[in-house]
Amino acid sequence: MIFKYAPIDRWRKHVTRSLLEVVSQIIVISLLLYINQEVGTVLVYAAIFTIGISIFRVMYYMNMPQRDYVRMYEGYMMIHRGFMDPRKKVAYEDIAKLSKVEGVFSISIKGDDNEDIYPDRLSEADFHLFINELESKTGLRIIEREEETVV
Repeated sequence: MIFKYAPIDRWRKHVTRSLLEVVSQIIVISLLLYINQEVGTVLVYAAIFTIGISIFRVMYYMNMPQRDYVRMYEGYMMIHRGFMDPRKKVAYEDIAKLSKVEGVFSISIKGDDNEDIYPDRLSEADFHLFINELESKTGLRIIEREEETVV
């Protein structure tokens, strides 16, 4: 079972911010060219680098609703953690506890490892379906708390 990211306003805000970064870099280079009649090569390379990163971010966040957030298979699930981190593979038999604290769904894995699922990144229907599937595959119930207790 595959759960995709929800098409939420957060992704549009990231796209808008990245596009503004591209436009601001182009304006800065243009102003430097207009005022000084030249721009240093280091500045040009730095601007090209930041423009490239911003364009990559635009493409990444525009395609977020097409990406899989959680993939559930027969004996394990894979969780998307971002473009720099690889997917986290979690076997159902390694899950020790399921809890929901302050809007974050936390999966405690044996060996003091935690993996967080953010419900606001999934549609409400997908999140409830995910919870039901996870509870049936692990045999565990979700513990809901208002805030995390510090030990």
